[in-house]
Amino acid sequence: EGAYGWVTVNYVLENFIKYSFMGRWLSPGRPTVGALDFGGASTQITFATQQLVEDGQSTKKLRLYGQDYSLYTHSFLCYGKDQFLKALLAHVVKSQLYSQAVTHPCYPADYSKTLKMGKLFNSPCVLQHKPVPFNPEVILTVRGGGNYEYCVGNVSGIFSFGSCAHSRCSFNGVFQPEITGRFMAFSAFFYIHTFLQQITGITVNSPQQLEDAAKTVCSKTFSQMMLLAPKEESRIQDYCASSVFMRTLILKGYGFDNSSFPLISFQKKAGDTSVGWALGYMLSLSNLLPAESVAVRKALTLGAWGTLVFLTVGLLVVILAFLLLRSRCGTTKRRDESAI
Repeated sequence: EGAYGWVTVNYVLENFIKYSFMGRWLSPGRPTVGALDFGGASTQITFATQQLVEDGQSTKKLRLYGQDYSLYTHSFLCYGKDQFLKALLAHVVKSQLYSQAVTHPCYPADYSKTLKMGKLFNSPCVLQHKPVPFNPEVILTVRGGGNYEYCVGNVSGIFSFGSCAHSRCSFNGVFQPEITGRFMAFSAFFYIHTFLQQITGITVNSPQQLEDAAKTVCSKTFSQMMLLAPKEESRIQDYCASSVFMRTLILKGYGFDNSSFPLISFQKKAGDTSVGWALGYMLSLSNLLPAESVAVRKALTLGAWGTLVFLTVGLLVVILAFLLLRSRCGTTKRRDESAI
């Protein structure tokens, strides 16, 4: 999935091959762009690297348009937006000893909701937090705490930054080489980044700005955010947690810093095309990404040009004949009228 997202981004941005206005396929000679995807159930990071990938399951070799690409790609299941939010709430409930009324530090201070335990613990991503014995009919009341520091602590508890059997890791013991080059962040990354800038007025182009924006969002009440973003009512309570998660994942997990974070472009679309893994998958299945380089050729073959020229000349001859015929008929008619 991550590799197909990478293919989509670079295909749409014409980093593999470009069709010039002169009707020729050209190699643009540009470096590829890494892909950061944040879906509902998982998050992916994919980028081209010349470094040794110590985990064979996190590497993929591609040959496209005569060029060889060595990719690092990894998909973190249960770290998509929906599953992460569920796991975070389960973690909060567990840390507060499965009380029927808990305080969620990432929810706005004036926000509360109720739900059944069965609705919370219905995913494989939260099994480690599931109480024993378990009664799915128990009603849970969750109240917002609006505390940024506690939110960071609880979100960090969803990650494991300790053990690493490789020379370096991102999190959960997963090997990751040093990030290189530019990246495009899409899916939920784009919406969170846009929301942060809209609510706080902070241009999020650096790690410090990301932290400042997250702090600002987490300090606002539900009512305050509703005034600034009324269309986000159904999910506005989740933006503090999502912002802290994005900060933790990108900076502490993937290892972006002051020099590399500005190289991330948060985009909904690449050009006029929505970004996702599906297009890359379909391109691969339909063989529209050939392994060998495409021969430089004109937009139309010689035979096609000849056919078009023949049809054009024939059409012109018919039009001229029609005009001459009308002209002669008109002249004859005028002569007849004069004779009368």
